[in-house]
Amino acid sequence: MKKLLILLCSILGFVSLSFAQARLDTNVFIFSRLLPVSPTQVVTVQQNWSSTGAPLQLYFQSISSINAAKTEKLVSLKTGPFKAQLKDVFVWNGVLNLLTSVYHPGPGRSNFLLQQFDSKTLKEKHSQLIDAVATPRPSSDSPYLGYCISPDSSHIGFYSWIYAYSEDSVRLNVQVYNRSLEKQWSKQYTLPYLNNRFLINNCALRNNGEFFLFAENYAGRIGAATVIKASLIEHMALHMRRDVDTAKVLRTQLAKGAHFSSLKFGLASDETLYGIGIWQAPRFTTESGLYILKMPLGAANYTQNIEEFPKTLYQNAERLARQDSVLGEHYTPTGFFNYTIYKLYFQTTGQMYLLATSGNANMLIRFDDQAKPQYLSIIPRMKYGFFDALYDGNLFIKGDTAFFLQTQIEMPAETPYKLVRIGPKGELIHGVVQSRITGRRPQFMLSAFYCEQIDDHRIILTATDNQIPYNAPRTLTFRIEEINQVFKDN
Repeated sequence: MKKLLILLCSILGFVSLSFAQARLDTNVFIFSRLLPVSPTQVVTVQQNWSSTGAPLQLYFQSISSINAAKTEKLVSLKTGPFKAQLKDVFVWNGVLNLLTSVYHPGPGRSNFLLQQFDSKTLKEKHSQLIDAVATPRPSSDSPYLGYCISPDSSHIGFYSWIYAYSEDSVRLNVQVYNRSLEKQWSKQYTLPYLNNRFLINNCALRNNGEFFLFAENYAGRIGAATVIKASLIEHMALHMRRDVDTAKVLRTQLAKGAHFSSLKFGLASDETLYGIGIWQAPRFTTESGLYILKMPLGAANYTQNIEEFPKTLYQNAERLARQDSVLGEHYTPTGFFNYTIYKLYFQTTGQMYLLATSGNANMLIRFDDQAKPQYLSIIPRMKYGFFDALYDGNLFIKGDTAFFLQTQIEMPAETPYKLVRIGPKGELIHGVVQSRITGRRPQFMLSAFYCEQIDDHRIILTATDNQIPYNAPRTLTFRIEEINQVFKDN
């Protein structure tokens, strides 16, 4: 994966009407991601090596998969003498959105700017200052600014963290806009926590404009030699509404001595708020289990369920992983509590999937519409090369079916990919990728890291050439496919 990040910057054009290619300049740009705009249109995003001290530059390409139309644009993120930092690039409301921050060291203030570009012509359509607040010098991954989009894409919300002094109380600005970027409501909140003990992880926004902020607070003492104890971390969701001036704190509660190994929040398709966590309690033996927080739309209160880990499901998944004819040799058993939740996938039918990783394996749990586990599957990660490097992996979901794709691009002589479908009882069913893009091997190697799911039916399959050395100029090829046409059982 790391070597795939080194990819280049000028367009070569199309091999055919169904393939698109991009050639990238290793010395100037790093390939970042593919953004689906429509079932036939994508925008590729590349950025320069800004660590060299040069101002950050983004190179966009809007490419169609059905004709030779393409557009290119270079954006330099510099405001006067100040260099901007990239927060995110995303597609919303049919346009390309660029969210950046510019730090002004004199007043110690960050300006947060949103720019919008037409997704086909890449011409700038709108630019707007979202907020200007006191912050320390931010990095690209600093939590002082964040955004979230409502499930129906009718609203976008932003939070900005006012952080002047570490011992100050946490202050936040929250703003919610409609599709026309007209402000629907905004408020400033002061929370009973200190800046240097607080951490914002993410946010979520309901269709009616209700805003959730997912955060942590450390209840212990903070000093230069402090060793953070997981048992002293307080996890919470903050519920904010336009008609209420204070934030409601949804606190998670576990049994005494227990703490979270990991915890993720998110909104289901019916806008129910969920918090799903893996907890552990070190006693004579380490106990562990699942934590589920639930707050339906319109409810004033939330419920919390603390359950023992699904032992029968887990033991069955371990047995199937060990016995798998291909993946079993790569599997090393580990405890349930050693898995870290990567992402929650919410389905329109009410079910959800939890994907977690332990380093050499992935765990997938499917929940029904009442948040009860239906199956648990363990997918060992394949290894390649002398140093047993892990294959890249990506999960794709179509209705009631989940697929896990693993790929490697560095060793053409070894297995290039492995696809498994997760059966109704969590079993691993081996499959193949029947696409013209895989037929171009060994010139092009499928890359799970850059494959993207567009919707319930379509996927972007992405491949890169395997030129040696690995920092040589590369060609990236992608193809938009129907999932049920390319993912087949053996």
